[in-house]
Amino acid sequence: MNGGVDNKNIFILNKDDELYNEVRSILNNWEAKRTLFKSIDVSNSYYKIVFTNNDDTTNPINILISKDGMVNINSREYELVKGDLVELLNIANYE
Repeated sequence: MNGGVDNKNIFILNKDDELYNEVRSILNNWEAKRTLFKSIDVSNSYYKIVFTNNDDTTNPINILISKDGMVNINSREYELVKGDLVELLNIANYE
């Protein structure tokens, strides 16, 4: 997304897709620390991941990730301390 305006799907995965476990493994290996004094700048480019449960689509997990390693998960700010966006984008062959 660019300033919240432009959307482009990198990929959409379901549990039975080949890449599902690989993407989940990458995200599980990321480490982030909560930050109160830094926040993601949504006026710049960032990526968005939305996790939904097919049985209950009313409670999705929204994750925004900026190129500088800031992460916003359901309106709470974090900073990546282990892992990076490039690893995730490489799976989708996206640059």
